[in-house]
Amino acid sequence: MALLRIAILFLAALISTSSTAQQSLVSQDKFAALYMEAIRAQAPGVDVRQTGRMELTIDHNGDEVRAHLDNAYARYSSAPDRLDEIIGDYVSATLEQVLSEQAETDVTRIVPVIKEARYLEELRQGDIGDRALEIAHERYNDQLVILYAEDTPRNIRYLGDAQLAELGVDRAGLRDLAIDNLDRLLPELEARGSDGTYMLIADGNYEASLLLFDDIWTGDIWTTGSLPVAGDVVVAVPARDVLVVTGSRRPPPSPGILETGVDAVSVPDNRWKRCDIKSVSLLPNILAKQTA
Repeated sequence: MALLRIAILFLAALISTSSTAQQSLVSQDKFAALYMEAIRAQAPGVDVRQTGRMELTIDHNGDEVRAHLDNAYARYSSAPDRLDEIIGDYVSATLEQVLSEQAETDVTRIVPVIKEARYLEELRQGDIGDRALEIAHERYNDQLVILYAEDTPRNIRYLGDAQLAELGVDRAGLRDLAIDNLDRLLPELEARGSDGTYMLIADGNYEASLLLFDDIWTGDIWTTGSLPVAGDVVVAVPARDVLVVTGSRRPPPSPGILETGVDAVSVPDNRWKRCDIKSVSLLPNILAKQTA
């Protein structure tokens, strides 16, 4: 009888906890309202208004920035007890971007960012229009471009050719400058994988930019070193924070895998909505893995 009472009490506690968790999750509209309140509290001179269900428009001295709240709300949904902390983190990152026009650019933090060649066109068709064409960039190959940005504690702030000229940065030496800066700013690289297929990990933002580091690809690490591959080095960059390395003579998958395949799911890639905010870069990957 006592055992039954304990079981019933335990079940009641589970139901109560589940109910409390569901009730504690604020709606998207309420989340957006709290986000706006936090912006006004931190930056009283900034005008902020809601222009979509999960979209805010922030105006500071005539310059407008769009803030998409999907990633912030997703992070909050996975940790409802950290509402104030999460909003605070994202608001600080948003305001850093809004107020960055008044901040002096640090030349020692100018870095290269690898993007798909279509990225600039997507930006042009989006919020910033033709200003996307003013971002300092150059072709890396037919599929990729190099954009130049200032790496700040919370953001990746893309720079224009006019800004670089004002800073006295020589366009001819820009790539070397940016690579040297990134080499100094990145943590020690980590490699994961085995049997001739590896993933290089930096900081979750600049993995794709490792393509520009000649010393990584010209050393003997891929032949006689700790990460051997079969044949020539082959690199895939499915996203800015993913860099996969294998060899041109890597054996094909086993017949069993080719016959049965593997299970996979697809989810919307929300990283493009605020790809300039470093604090959100890994969250969609984690949520997608949880979904899978």
